[in-house]
Amino acid sequence: MQKFELILINEKIKQYGLFALLIILFNCFVFAYLAVTRSEIRFRCIGVVTWIFALFVIQHFAKKRGKDFSAEGGSILIIIAVYLSFRYWWPAAVMVILAILYIISIRQFILSVNASHIIFPSFPKRIIQWNELNNVMMKDGLLTLDFKNNKLIQVFINKDRNDHDIDESDFNDFCRRQLNVTSGVL
Repeated sequence: MQKFELILINEKIKQYGLFALLIILFNCFVFAYLAVTRSEIRFRCIGVVTWIFALFVIQHFAKKRGKDFSAEGGSILIIIAVYLSFRYWWPAAVMVILAILYIISIRQFILSVNASHIIFPSFPKRIIQWNELNNVMMKDGLLTLDFKNNKLIQVFINKDRNDHDIDESDFNDFCRRQLNVTSGVL
């Protein structure tokens, strides 16, 4: 059974990273405020901000060396742990929810196409049956899904991240055959 897996470009990943950075900075300001106003947790707050700063310094040097290191995820986990250690349950719960949303948003989008259906990497994953589609076509790294209800989805394929090159004509022929089988045309 022929199957295609296409890695799609996550076009908003930079915006999600910026949003995570803003949340981390906001929490650093909260810890700075707590360090000034609450003497019993002053040194822990200063330590947390120092660790977060150190993670971003490590990220900077790792990127210069070509390594992939994300300080945002580690910083968010440190913030959650510190809120829990301070027994601040609500800020910890909010940060857990934001961490889950961040993980969901930065994941790798893999579109799977096989003879029975297409799995679209939304959240939650959407299973698209062939009989829901008018046409599926890939051209110059752009995948187009044309639905019978006049909905159109166009997404860019990340050619650099795919493990193997997918021949566009083979993919288009496979999709055309699947669409003909479901419509009864042979």
